[in-house]
Amino acid sequence: MAEEEEKRACAERTGLSARLLLQLYDEGCRVLRPPVKRKTVGFTETAFPVTVPGMKTVTIFTDGSCLGNPGPGGWAAILRYKDRERELAGGFALTTNNRMEITAAIEALSVLTEACNVELFTDSQYLRHAVERKWIAAWERNGWKTAGKQPVKNQDLWVRLQSLLVRHAVRFSWVRGHAGHAENERCDELARMWAAKSDLPVDAGFAEK
Repeated sequence: MAEEEEKRACAERTGLSARLLLQLYDEGCRVLRPPVKRKTVGFTETAFPVTVPGMKTVTIFTDGSCLGNPGPGGWAAILRYKDRERELAGGFALTTNNRMEITAAIEALSVLTEACNVELFTDSQYLRHAVERKWIAAWERNGWKTAGKQPVKNQDLWVRLQSLLVRHAVRFSWVRGHAGHAENERCDELARMWAAKSDLPVDAGFAEK
């Protein structure tokens, strides 16, 4: 009983999902300290003092862009593992900037072929706060309604992201957009390039609204 209470307390302090927390305990890694916030110029991270033993650590940079909001949009990501790097990008004919920010994270995490420790850099406070402030979990508990009883925007994407956050141990770090961060600037370039393409596919999740 005491161990179960400790797990619940750790989950509240760290924001980790119950399933991931159980995995951490199974691996013998106890989460006993709250998140540590670190700030530098144009950069904020919430550093959870935990990595899952035996899992690879991957660094991901993401960004989304929309030419008009809504309008043609693009997303991009850079994945880095040791000395290997991979770029991903795509776009849709009609979407929103927030959908592209979330999609970038989803697509990047989806290509990982095994559970990983991930440090994910984004310039989207919307994306970061939805995870770290447990908005996603709260929305789900409320039947995907906001506190104001309105339907949650981008539910289709949050559901997809949620399943990936259970699989991977992800730490979100915020970087100020258009502030000279090399990887963020590259992702922005790729996302804008895709948003400007013709004959882009339909964003089904947005089209249904």
